[in-house]
Amino acid sequence: VTRVSAALALGTWGDSELAGALHPLLGDSADLVARAASHALGQLRNPGSKAPLLAAFEARGPVVQERAAWALGELKSTNAVTALAARLDTTDEALKVSLVLALGKTGDKRALPPIRQVLQQIVLANNLPKAREAAFTALTAAGDKLAIPRAIQIVTTPVVPPAPGGGPTFDEDFVRIAALRFLAAVGDRAVGAKLLATIKDAVPREMRPAVAETLGKLLGKNFQPVADEDHRRYFVESLGLRPR
Repeated sequence: VTRVSAALALGTWGDSELAGALHPLLGDSADLVARAASHALGQLRNPGSKAPLLAAFEARGPVVQERAAWALGELKSTNAVTALAARLDTTDEALKVSLVLALGKTGDKRALPPIRQVLQQIVLANNLPKAREAAFTALTAAGDKLAIPRAIQIVTTPVVPPAPGGGPTFDEDFVRIAALRFLAAVGDRAVGAKLLATIKDAVPREMRPAVAETLGKLLGKNFQPVADEDHRRYFVESLGLRPR
């Protein structure tokens, strides 16, 4: 506990020259100490920490790797791209999110194909939707247009594999909203027209503002989300189903 607190205090101090005192803690026998040291080094952003952090990332388990990946992203370590991408097969969602965001922050074009691949790999048993949300965040910052077709597909089509006896389902609403934000940032009028033409199913209420905002930006028109009706006035209406 004392070593964790000391490492975090050095990171909060903000003096990059203190990084050298933290490097030995990356090899500490306690994962929480090495994790705290990784976090502090990410805060200090001393370029000399890139190699020790990469070594710790390759040698330690997920608890340390998650913060080491974050720190390598903060340091924009292009030398870490290969190691970070190789770990994307993890089923630990917190680690995968850190890996994706770190790869995006490196600014290295080699990081983009692995990030796009995260949008393709959806397994029912290990869905990891927050990793796809992170992928859209990273691809938006990179202005990557190659992910546009997949983003439209995630917004408009059931992409999650079916459970036994069921059918495929739509991705989580927050992932679809992230895809819409991505399309609004990197798309054009043609993308907006394709998106509008492809939306066939009713859009959940939580998504409607993002759909209206994205279509409005891409097509230059005014779209307004329509609210659901939450109550009925039974004294003047039939108890039958109301047409949509």
